[in-house]
Amino acid sequence: MQDFLTTNYFIPEFVGRFGVVAHLNDLTTDNYISIIDNSLLSSEERYLKWEGISNGISMTHEAKRWVADQAMKIEHLGVRALSSIWNGYFKPIHYLYAGAVDKPKEILVYMKDGELKVEPMWARKAESKKTKASG
Repeated sequence: MQDFLTTNYFIPEFVGRFGVVAHLNDLTTDNYISIIDNSLLSSEERYLKWEGISNGISMTHEAKRWVADQAMKIEHLGVRALSSIWNGYFKPIHYLYAGAVDKPKEILVYMKDGELKVEPMWARKAESKKTKASG
């Protein structure tokens, strides 16, 4: 491994200062889905609940697999690619509902016609109150 580093990337004096050199395997689609489940979804859930969206987020397995597949297409970026894709879909939601008076009950993430959909799910009670007030 040290020969590889010296011939391709670094000078030998620098490589000699590494205490440990480890080889890592590329992430698989299942690894990305695990990261979505254990990190991204839970932090998104906390943020949305803090923002007042009571039920947080629901994401289908098909949608998770699609996001993971998109991250796999971007070579050698690993979780940074996943984070970039994730933020591309969820930052607009953050800006849309931050400080808003009317907020959805939940955010649904699913696949429809080969596209990832991120949509708000409104509470039925709030909808019925609005129709009574307008009628």
